[in-house]
Amino acid sequence: MAISTADEAIPSPGMPEDAASAAPAARHHYPDQSWVWYVTALSLALGVMLALAVRTTAHMNSAGFAYARLGVSSAVVGAWREQSVQQQQQLAELNNKLRDYEGRIDERIKSVEGLKKEFMLFKAAAGLVGVEGPGLKIVLRDSPKDPLPNLDPEQLSSYMIHDQDLNGLLNELKAAGAEALAIAGADGKEFQRIVAMSSARCVGPTAVVNGVSLSAPYTILAIGNARNLRRALEMPNGFIQTRGLDVLQMIVIEEDTKLALPEYSGSLSLKHARPTPADE
Repeated sequence: MAISTADEAIPSPGMPEDAASAAPAARHHYPDQSWVWYVTALSLALGVMLALAVRTTAHMNSAGFAYARLGVSSAVVGAWREQSVQQQQQLAELNNKLRDYEGRIDERIKSVEGLKKEFMLFKAAAGLVGVEGPGLKIVLRDSPKDPLPNLDPEQLSSYMIHDQDLNGLLNELKAAGAEALAIAGADGKEFQRIVAMSSARCVGPTAVVNGVSLSAPYTILAIGNARNLRRALEMPNGFIQTRGLDVLQMIVIEEDTKLALPEYSGSLSLKHARPTPADE
């Protein structure tokens, strides 16, 4: 029994041998066409990819305004930065000017404050403001001793305080460095500030100071170095000894750490004196 393969032609009964041998050759006119589909599919894929690439490139080219906008923004930012640097420089210059002005203002304020302090010192020295400080409290009084017998009226008057005693004591205190002086009468409260135009003048049993009548005993306040003031008054052959105030017990001196003197309450109007014009 003969076995034939798929490639061999099986003759049909009654079929001529030549026709049977020609059958295989006739089948080669219909080859396998599957590769065509692979190529077609690949071509389509490449075409789609190429189309996408072209479209993307065209889209990027058409979107060139974005890059241009970014370029403009960079230029604007650069301009802003330059302007910011200029403004910072201007701000630094303004700050320097401000500090200069503030320094000038501080100097003027200090100058004004200095002038105010100096003016207040002048007023204090002139007696136009109240002052306080250490110094001496001095009481001048009529002698508590009984007069010696057989004294004439002039000698008897030496037992009493006179304007010469008051003015002499005030002048001695000024010469010793007293910075402020005031005097009160028997009440010991209503003090009269002593200024350049002040003086004590006896009118009967009283002394008139700054137009105010004061009666003995008199209390004098003197601000200054208490030790120096006291030494000046108590020095040998000084004011107290020459006037006999110590022997007759007509003076009492106390040191005080805080004396308070009022301001001058009299008139300061000038009738004849005028300030000298400043030289032009």
